[in-house]
Amino acid sequence: MTEDVYRSQFRLPYGLYEELKEAATKNHRSLNAEIVARLEASLDEGAGEEWLPDDEVRHPEELELTALREASELARRVEAMLKERERLKSLPVKERVSEMLARRRAEIDERKKEKDEE
Repeated sequence: MTEDVYRSQFRLPYGLYEELKEAATKNHRSLNAEIVARLEASLDEGAGEEWLPDDEVRHPEELELTALREASELARRVEAMLKERERLKSLPVKERVSEMLARRRAEIDERKKEKDEE
C-alpha cells in the first residue's frame, strides 16, 4: 500500500535544522517524521502557539538571542573558511586539488547519509 507523498526540497537555517534534528532524536523519529508531525500539529484546527511545548514557545527576546548566536556562529564559520582558503592557496596545486576533492567526497557522503536517515 503506497501513500501519496509530495517530495520537495527546501532550505532551513542551519540552527533550525540542528534543533529539529535534536528534537527528532529526542522523540525517537526521523527528521522527516519530526517535521511532518510539527507541521500537522500546527495546522490542526484552531492551533496557534498552544501546540508547542512551553519550553519551545519563543518570545521576542529569545528570538533575538537565537539570531545573535546564529550570526556569531556564521561569522565564526566564515572566518574559518577564509583561513582555510588562505591555507589552501599556499599549497602546491596538486595537493590543493587533492584536498578539495577529498572534502567534496566527504560532503557528498554526509548528504547521502542524511538522506538515508530521512
